[in-house]
Amino acid sequence: MMEALQVNPEVENVAVSLLGNGDLQIRKIATGRDSTSYKIESANGDYVLRTAGSRGNYDVEHYILRLLKEKGIRVPVPVAESVDFLKYPFAFSLEEKLPGVSLAEAEKENWPQVIKEVGEQMAIVYDLKFPGFGSIDAKYFRKTGQIQGSKSLWSDYLLQSYDRRTDRVRKKFKADQKAGFIGSRLSNEQKEKLTIVVNNIDRVRDEILSARQTLDIKQGRLIHGDISAMHILVVKNKLSGILDFNDAKIGDPLYDIAIFSVGTKGDYYKDLMSGAALRFDENRFHLYRLMTSIWKLDIRYVRQNYLHQNPRILDTALEEIRQ
Repeated sequence: MMEALQVNPEVENVAVSLLGNGDLQIRKIATGRDSTSYKIESANGDYVLRTAGSRGNYDVEHYILRLLKEKGIRVPVPVAESVDFLKYPFAFSLEEKLPGVSLAEAEKENWPQVIKEVGEQMAIVYDLKFPGFGSIDAKYFRKTGQIQGSKSLWSDYLLQSYDRRTDRVRKKFKADQKAGFIGSRLSNEQKEKLTIVVNNIDRVRDEILSARQTLDIKQGRLIHGDISAMHILVVKNKLSGILDFNDAKIGDPLYDIAIFSVGTKGDYYKDLMSGAALRFDENRFHLYRLMTSIWKLDIRYVRQNYLHQNPRILDTALEEIRQ
């Protein structure tokens, strides 16, 4: 018997093909910009099935997860994956579900010890060195079975990513201005802040160009690329696991710390940095924070249109602009 809540038949068919036509209960648990996640309960255990349309290099991610499991990192056990759109209607990843709830749901008084433990786990990840920089080259991986970054310089990746994302932000901002921000749901104060940030996009790019020599680290290391409280699981205020390495990159570990600081209010990033035993470079850290906060506008403002619910992004960008 199968119980499927908010699930289309194609997802049901994939679940059955992977886990058998037993007593499966499938529930949608999250929706992203190009992905959907489902919890599957079966007689043999619980699983998470993630599906994606145009993106989702789950074969690369599962390779990384297996590598990290060998190193003793608490990550999900990968079960099956596919990026073959001729065989399936979407890319997918099936993993064993780790126990626990996200750190975002845990008591704040226990955050420092959990985050420091995450840092200790990530220190092992950051010891893994690979050639190249930036997003992992999926085509190269599928051809050779090896991991390498898609760029020859870390600053090349940062600039290309910055240009691509800020171009979309500017286009939407101009369209919203023309339409009087109808449908944006932004308050007048948020509109004013957004205007300041957009007007500083070129200046921030100049800062990145001026800092290329500082940014261009000699050796790229494996980083998470999207580390946040939502991607950390806890059980009874103890670390259960670290999720979602689908945005893993080859780059600077301090970039992870900056990403975490933008998405998490307070100084908890210091616990992550302490656990990972990273050396702090103030200039790089603040530039990463500035870039990350502006990049996040591409997701919250352009793609998802709920920047009004995420005022921290604008506040962080303005804070860094005024540094």
